[in-house]
Amino acid sequence: MKRITALCVSVIVTAAAAAGSGAPLPTQYKFSLSVQIEDAPLVAISAALPLGTTHTLQATSHLRFEVEVPDTTDDQSKTVVRLVDDSSGKRRVLHSAQTSGPNSFERGLAYAVCQGQVTFYSGVASGPPTCKK
Repeated sequence: MKRITALCVSVIVTAAAAAGSGAPLPTQYKFSLSVQIEDAPLVAISAALPLGTTHTLQATSHLRFEVEVPDTTDDQSKTVVRLVDDSSGKRRVLHSAQTSGPNSFERGLAYAVCQGQVTFYSGVASGPPTCKK
């Protein structure tokens, strides 16, 4: 199942990149997702996803983003992004975020996972998420 999901994401992201300017098509929402885990390199995922779909974007072997894309594009349209951990063998939602608004703006969500604590950053931050020492 993971291979199929990764292949679908790869095709969608590739198709969006081939579209040209990087602006979402009228039938897509654009996401910029990232997660910093301790001292590991930052994982960043950009994707343009079609209306009315749900996607799993694998960040690490045990962390993934689950993204729900609405089937509308108006100001009240809500997207849902969950950061999910399955390292214990069971699905555990670490954080869930909803964003509202039209598909004309990119949804930027970032997380830092440090010493078992999850910190959520929404919108434009002053740099990538970090684990402070």
